[in-house]
Amino acid sequence: AMGPGMLPRALAILVGLSGILLLVASWLAPDSRLERWSLRGPIFVLGSIVLFAMTIRSLGLAVAGPLAVFVGAFASPEARVKESAVFAVVLTGVCILLFKVFLRLPIPVATFI
Repeated sequence: AMGPGMLPRALAILVGLSGILLLVASWLAPDSRLERWSLRGPIFVLGSIVLFAMTIRSLGLAVAGPLAVFVGAFASPEARVKESAVFAVVLTGVCILLFKVFLRLPIPVATFI
């Protein structure tokens, strides 16, 4: 019987199977080496998630959203300050419109006012 957890469980299983398939394919590929990778991306992305979690209740979505998007944008070495700030503001506006206006979720928008 279909229940409320069916879609998340099915997606989790599909993502897990895709990961296993990629792992097996990488082992079978001839002469494939692991190239050097930077820790910049994971550090900035995880940092933005932690920053969002720490500020969403105390400052609201109007501050936590742009802050998280702005910090997360610098996971790429090609990030530019002006473009990241504009993207952060636009994405936060869309999130406020979606979660507060359309879905009517009890997410604080601005608790500092």
